[in-house]
Amino acid sequence: MAKRSKKTAKPKAAKKQPRSGSLPGMEDHAIRPLDHLAADYADIRDQRMELTRQEVDLKARTMKLMKKYGKTKYQHNGILIEIEPGEETIKVRVKKVDELPDDVDADAPDSAPEDEGTEEIDGETLADA
Repeated sequence: MAKRSKKTAKPKAAKKQPRSGSLPGMEDHAIRPLDHLAADYADIRDQRMELTRQEVDLKARTMKLMKKYGKTKYQHNGILIEIEPGEETIKVRVKKVDELPDDVDADAPDSAPEDEGTEEIDGETLADA
């Protein structure tokens, strides 16, 4: 004798009501100044995010060069680069020309060792600007 299986009722999905169009006095009607501000905000946010990616890349490249030259601190001509102790991060400070001491000539060429000038990190050649 075959057993009868009980049919379980499947829950029916509720039918979605069609959305009505924008009515006068409703909050969701287009406010052009808000649309423009939102678009401007999104553009600036996207630019900031791209700058952050570039900053992270430059920070990693600076860290590699600091390690290559065995430096934990580099200071020259108003530029200070320090590797944070106990962390894998760096601090970079660059003084503006008007903040430099009188004995520092910001326009003077650097006296760099001969192996400097162009560097190669991970197959990418870095040239001094």
